[in-house]
Amino acid sequence: MACISGKNGALSVDNGSTNVAQLTAWTITQNAETIEASYMGADWKCIKPGHSSWEGTAEAIFETTEVYPTVGTVVQLIAYEIAGTTTYTGDAIVTSIETSVGVEDMITVSLSFTGDGALVTAA
Repeated sequence: MACISGKNGALSVDNGSTNVAQLTAWTITQNAETIEASYMGADWKCIKPGHSSWEGTAEAIFETTEVYPTVGTVVQLIAYEIAGTTTYTGDAIVTSIETSVGVEDMITVSLSFTGDGALVTAA
């Protein structure tokens, strides 16, 4: 099995027109709810699948020319592991934006988003 470096990853919040500048990391988490369907007389719980959801974050070094989306904005998100490999695509709502400033650090910006509908994964 080959190891894959994340150094060429990318993230777009405008349906692939441009990538977030100075991106340092992104994460996408996929979740599935469960529904308990247990009943009296059974020795084991009965669990059924419920709704699925996804959410994620992106971190970048602050770029003065970058136009970041605002909180509450619906974006068309595309996340790339590296060119020619897996992509994750879906509509997402920007739920928070955090800017961090430290005396011995670069200024960074962090975006959090929650998926609105399905996350499409393609290889």
